[in-house]
Amino acid sequence: MRIGIVGTGLIAKTNVEALQKTGRVEIAALCNRTVSKGEDFAKAHGIAAPVYATLEEMLEKEQLDAALINTPHAAHFEQFQACAQKGVHILMEKPLGISGQECESMVVLRDTYGIRAAVCHTQRYLPLMQAARQIIRDNREKLGKLQHITDIINLHYFHDQRPAWFFDPLQAGGGLLMTHGAHQVDRVHVLGGGFTSKVFARMESLPQYPGLDSGYQMMGEAAGYTYTIVCAGYPSPHTSSVQMDFEKGSVKISLFANGMEEYGVYMGSQQGYTKVVHPLYEADAYVSQFDDMLDYLQGKPAGVPTLEEATQVLKVLDAMKASHHQGQAVTL
Repeated sequence: MRIGIVGTGLIAKTNVEALQKTGRVEIAALCNRTVSKGEDFAKAHGIAAPVYATLEEMLEKEQLDAALINTPHAAHFEQFQACAQKGVHILMEKPLGISGQECESMVVLRDTYGIRAAVCHTQRYLPLMQAARQIIRDNREKLGKLQHITDIINLHYFHDQRPAWFFDPLQAGGGLLMTHGAHQVDRVHVLGGGFTSKVFARMESLPQYPGLDSGYQMMGEAAGYTYTIVCAGYPSPHTSSVQMDFEKGSVKISLFANGMEEYGVYMGSQQGYTKVVHPLYEADAYVSQFDDMLDYLQGKPAGVPTLEEATQVLKVLDAMKASHHQGQAVTL
């Protein structure tokens, strides 16, 4: 399968290395606004392929089966449209777009031009997420009905190693809500098994970063369960955890060891937590994701993150913004 790489920034490195590890693709071309950076990227990854300054030129001169888009959030729609109109399948780095309406338009483009498209909601493929889902399936009767999910992220977001476009509201579409909220909402939807119906949210910001949220808190209602999402982007130990509370017990995912929490999946009861050892802990999330996506592009059965699911995530983020500005709950 001949793949074109769109954008050769930070996330492209991780994505391309994972694609190469699958052994299933030929990286046939790259495009990057600064061609010299694209050429350096190609050389560093052992890719002998032309580098173009624009996506349009790459699509015009190359016969591609699919494109992997790794660009700032606000560029996604136009690049999706350009690929779809050429009949090129699409693998899109998350978030799919910067609004629910924009994402709905991409669904229409996919169907109009008959292409396949999937979104890199990679956290679904994290070993602990995969292990937790299996543990829940294996213990469904013991746990009972899911009642509530609590998803928490703390991290130092505003640091000088982050690419500059993240601090441009026009390119990024926002701050932590767009970058990490998309992960959290998708995690909740996947673990809970249903989409959000109502949200109440509050967002905060720092005066030195106008137009960028620096944290948020949200309460949500979904199909059969409720949830809480919290994210704070201030200097602190990196925390990323999800707790699912059931009628008869709980399951907790701790994605980082940070001095207080250890990496792993835990079964919980009133007596405390017990760490569960699981073979899925050793999986490579990015390789698993791209293997799944390549299966999908080839028409094989695959559980890839769909455009419809990614659209629901953006609709929740839209509703969170509306709830913050209106000071009341918003129904989707």
